[in-house]
Amino acid sequence: MGRGQGLPLNTIVLAALAVLVLLLVVGFTTGSLSKLFKGLGSQTSGIDLETARTTCNRYCTELKNMEAAGTLTTDIVRNSRYVTSVFPIDLNNDGKLSQEEKNLHCWQKPINVPCSVTIRSATGQVIVCQPYNDRVFECRQG
Repeated sequence: MGRGQGLPLNTIVLAALAVLVLLLVVGFTTGSLSKLFKGLGSQTSGIDLETARTTCNRYCTELKNMEAAGTLTTDIVRNSRYVTSVFPIDLNNDGKLSQEEKNLHCWQKPINVPCSVTIRSATGQVIVCQPYNDRVFECRQG
């Protein structure tokens, strides 16, 4: 039995790369790729301040619900979405995020959504978890 005639693998790979490059060139020149990548630009400019506030209020409500149910612990608070989430907000509307605009917590300016919860241990110890000095969220004995 003889081997069938076919194209060498190198030729197939080169043809595929040529088609890909051609598609990219056509996409850029017609502007259709800008529509495809439009969403990427919004990620670098941050999110809306009201969206951040609404999200932070929801995260605080989650903590308050656990507080009311008596299931809240300091570990839960420290690992909660309210404490760990950071929001990129373009404060000066220049379309770019500076370092100060990238990692804003719920309790920090300009978001300003304070959240305070109280934990009562089985021994009666009272621990208050809340923001301190606009920079730190801590749980301290009350």
